[in-house]
Amino acid sequence: MELVDVDYVRERDWYLRVYLDKPGGVDLDDCQLVSEKTKCCARRKDPITENYLLEVSSPGLDRVLKKDKDLVRYNGRDVDIQLFKPINGSKQFTGVLEGFTDTTIDFTINGESMTFERSAIAQIRLHLDFLIYGGIRVSQELIQAVMVLTKQKGFAPEVIFESLEAALLQAYRKEPTSNQMRTL
Repeated sequence: MELVDVDYVRERDWYLRVYLDKPGGVDLDDCQLVSEKTKCCARRKDPITENYLLEVSSPGLDRVLKKDKDLVRYNGRDVDIQLFKPINGSKQFTGVLEGFTDTTIDFTINGESMTFERSAIAQIRLHLDFLIYGGIRVSQELIQAVMVLTKQKGFAPEVIFESLEAALLQAYRKEPTSNQMRTL
């Protein structure tokens, strides 16, 4: 398992967000294990004095690409690029990640090769195409996963989406309150 990133941010409350990844993806058991170990260490010696909420998760389907190994791993994929300053009137682009050097990153945007200085790039994220399925906005990756399950297990796509919805609602109802999560 790999520690991808850590954020400590204030929104309404303070959040310590830990992002994990591993080949094949991170599951709930992985997140729970790291959460419990982090809480255990924090009880002994926590350098953070404020109350905060701990969140442990994968970086998500639209993960931020920060390290060179991310750029290697996702070379050839569609990405969203956010620049610090506009170029040709725009700070946001969507294109294909084509390569990089120590100082630049190459993309194909609307069929045109473009190179940006790393120092000009605020953020690069994997691009997600969203589609409407049964009135719900879902990612193309989710639909592909459902189709694979449909073929492998013989379930109708509607059954899988209904199961996902039921699982999410059940997890939502079991979410601990903010006060319960503050007791690390």
